[in-house]
Parts: sequence; structure tokens; C-alpha cells
Amino acid sequence: MRAHSDEHASTSTVENLAQELVSGLEAAQPKIAYKPPRGGRFTADVKALAKRFRLHLITPAQLKITRKKAGEGFAYTSAIGKPIKDEKTIYRLNHLAVPPAYEDVHYAADPRAHIQAIGRDAAGRLQYRYHPDWEKVREARKTEHLHNLVQVLPKIRRSIAQHLAGEEPTKAFALAAVI
Repeated sequence: MRAHSDEHASTSTVENLAQELVSGLEAAQPKIAYKPPRGGRFTADVKALAKRFRLHLITPAQLKITRKKAGEGFAYTSAIGKPIKDEKTIYRLNHLAVPPAYEDVHYAADPRAHIQAIGRDAAGRLQYRYHPDWEKVREARKTEHLHNLVQVLPKIRRSIAQHLAGEEPTKAFALAAVI
């Protein structure tokens, strides 16, 4: 086992290792970024993926159909307060599986909207129901992120191996051992 000598560790070596690791982690960040729908700001990559899966990106403010208790079920009304009577639309809304206990539920009029419904649970938190194809967009983002990590991982491993192969234990050695 090597003797530990932190006093003699080169500050520049530690800084270089830290910079290498930070650079590697930055390179591993996904190129596909997603900002939450607040304000309707989406990156070009998310817009391109949504277009590829034929989804329409919307904001919660664009969910105009509301749900109200009616007997043992629910009645749906449009943005102008008219009842929704189209059977196909009612079928779609019923099959989004929004729990009956959710309050203040709003639905998308567009069946290709990436957000299909929002409602408040018993704790007052907003709960979202997304289009099934939105999961494909999310999976594409994850795949891109993993691809970037795979690209940078060998460089990180080489750097760690170099620091662990040093003769004397240093701060860089300790950092490499932790990683």
C-alpha cells in the first residue's frame, strides 16, 4: 500500500484532472435539450423530434377542454363552455386514465398534442398525462445522452488509469481512486 502524501500534490495536476473530468462530463451532456412547457419555450432539437413523431408541442395554457362531474361520470366542455358531444373525442378523453379524484382537469383538444391532460391530485400537485409518442421523444433524448457518455467514457477511463499509475499518491491519485 502506498504512503499518502497530500502536501506534495501538485495543484496544477489536481486542476488538470478536475478540468478533464468536467470537460468529459460536459461532452457527455445530451445534445437534445428539453425545457419544461412553461412559457412554451422548446429547443430546436425537441421541436425536430416532436415533428418526427408528428406531435404538436403545446403549453398547459392551451389545454382548453375541461372536465366536470356529471352523475356517475364526467362531462367535458370546450373553451367557450359548450359541451363536447363528439363520441370520438369523449372516448379519447375517457381513455387518458386521469383519476376521478383529480380536480381542475384540463385536456388538449388536439389528439396529437404532446401534453394530453393536466389535473391536480389530492396534494394539490399538477399531474401530467402525455401522448404515448412523447415517450418515444424522451427515449430518443436518453439514447442521445447515453451515446455521448459512451463517446467520452474511454477518455475518462484513460485519465483515471494514468493518475492511478503514478508512483506517489497525490490528490489527483485520490480523486481518480474515488471516481
